[in-house]
Amino acid sequence: MVLKQNLPDLLFLYLFSKKHGIALNLMPFIPGGAQKEGEKAFSEEEIENLKPSGNQLILLEDMIKKLKALKRRSGFLFNSDKFLDLLLDYYHGEKLDKICTKFVYELGILSDGRMAFCAQSGYLGNIRKSSIKAAWYSREAVENRKKLKNCNDCFINCNYAPPLVDLLKDFFIYPTTRKIRSILRIQ
Repeated sequence: MVLKQNLPDLLFLYLFSKKHGIALNLMPFIPGGAQKEGEKAFSEEEIENLKPSGNQLILLEDMIKKLKALKRRSGFLFNSDKFLDLLLDYYHGEKLDKICTKFVYELGILSDGRMAFCAQSGYLGNIRKSSIKAAWYSREAVENRKKLKNCNDCFINCNYAPPLVDLLKDFFIYPTTRKIRSILRIQ
């Protein structure tokens, strides 16, 4: 998660990920996910203390430029260039046009077993008491899909998944994926 406090460490995180053979996946700080209905997870002051602003945005721009160059050279960054540009726009406070699609292809399971589409949705049941299939088709899921259809509260939704062009570019161009393709004997 990109925070004011860890901006200077982003390149280190990239190098650490690369050293251990895993792709770094940067995410924006999205205040939300309160435990009780109507409650806020973070105060405005806490949000301001976590989100990059002012001179830190200049540092973030520099870090993103360097991360894009490193990704082109050796891979190991999950995020598409488009996502990184949108991340910068998000922290600059620009309004992003989004359409939520998380409820179409994703279901999260929390450590206590509760299932939900995202932090903005209600719970769909508990994996310890019902199946994923039952939760996916439940009345709660139908109601949450109606609610989330017009959700524009977070950054992740349609901006999270890399566009097909970026996925193909990653798969055919970057060295990491060339190595994976050779191991899998994919031409």
